[in-house]
Amino acid sequence: MNPTKALLALTALLFPLSAAEAQVGTPARTALFISPCGEPFRVEAPQAYPVGAWFAKIDSNNDHALDKAELRADAAAFFKVLDLDHDGVVAGVEITNYEMNIVPEILGMYRAEAPASIIRVQLDDNTPVTRDPMGGRIQDRGPVRDPGLGMEGASAFTFLQEPQPVSASDGNFDRRITAAEFAGAADRRFRLLDRDQDGKLTLAELPRTAAQKQFEDGDKGRKKRRS
Repeated sequence: MNPTKALLALTALLFPLSAAEAQVGTPARTALFISPCGEPFRVEAPQAYPVGAWFAKIDSNNDHALDKAELRADAAAFFKVLDLDHDGVVAGVEITNYEMNIVPEILGMYRAEAPASIIRVQLDDNTPVTRDPMGGRIQDRGPVRDPGLGMEGASAFTFLQEPQPVSASDGNFDRRITAAEFAGAADRRFRLLDRDQDGKLTLAELPRTAAQKQFEDGDKGRKKRRS
């Protein structure tokens, strides 16, 4: 792929077109942040990169710091969103639903191919979800690699560069994620992010995601050129 095409592909992956931009050609850019437990947060420029929105949402005591309990509570709340049939396990159809409907950006170049290879199914509560009729997840087709940053799946949008944060919570690799495994993954991620081991995370000490760097540094460059 030549450099120009690679740059265009990277831009489309990191900053998908908004509905307004696609329809009328406005310059809006959408930025994506994926939380440690896998929940997506999106904003359009000129709003700030949405890591702050995630942080404020789960900082339940408003002390401008996150502790392990708050990260666990965040994971527990998102687990309920993922667990469509409410059986206490996220697997199969629910993982595909996450990849296809909740954070389709992590499928990257495979998004355009997906509709031809999935079918609609109904769970007992009539929730529509998607499933690969061959039995595997869509991402099992092969790694989705960002052409510019060399990252796969969700890596460019996360602190810990995990290609699939939900599947990465599967502690015993049986493709069935329990609530206990999801909570354990939240604890593991907290330990990795708490680099000074003081039991809390401030927004300032959290690493910038690759997408955040491009989003914020790009804005700085545009402002400098205008000045």
